[in-house]
Amino acid sequence: MRILRKLLAFVVLVIAAAVFGAGYGALHDQLSYTVAPEYFTRFKFIQFGWAGVADMAPRVGAATVGALATWWVGLCAGILVAGAGFQHRSAREMIESTFRAYAFLALVAVCTGLIGLAVGWIGFGANESAAYVDWWRPDGLISPRRFFAVGMMHDASYVGGAIAPLVAVRYQGHAARRRRDPSSPSLAAVSPHAA
Repeated sequence: MRILRKLLAFVVLVIAAAVFGAGYGALHDQLSYTVAPEYFTRFKFIQFGWAGVADMAPRVGAATVGALATWWVGLCAGILVAGAGFQHRSAREMIESTFRAYAFLALVAVCTGLIGLAVGWIGFGANESAAYVDWWRPDGLISPRRFFAVGMMHDASYVGGAIAPLVAVRYQGHAARRRRDPSSPSLAAVSPHAA
């Protein structure tokens, strides 16, 4: 019976991860659109033209692009992280630990995305005509600096989304060991009562 509960928890957690991934992408692309509308009007709306985003209100189109671009990242991360949750003794522990791991994933994705935005903005500099001269760009950009800064933001978010699940899987192992053996080194290392 315990394994059936865990299997059900796994399915729910993976679906939740895909939904969270889509929601994160929709919010992420609201910020992206605020910084660089051209990134969408000159690139992403064309790339996702099959979804009819060009016919939507721009903010709705940006949210749709974000959701379509990231739901699968959440799904893949969910399979890894929720799968690692099988180490826990019960479905309840599995769910609690996995949601904590998901919060970590979101934090890493936000931080790496903002770092990418800052690196892109600072790295591009004030000289918009010379910087990134060899990079692909649509013709006639009004603000290449904003376009490339948001491009860096998107790339960095994907890097964070690729690395964070590996750390979250490791967290699942530590959390399961702590619950089984409260004196385990992983607990002592973080315990405020550790000597």
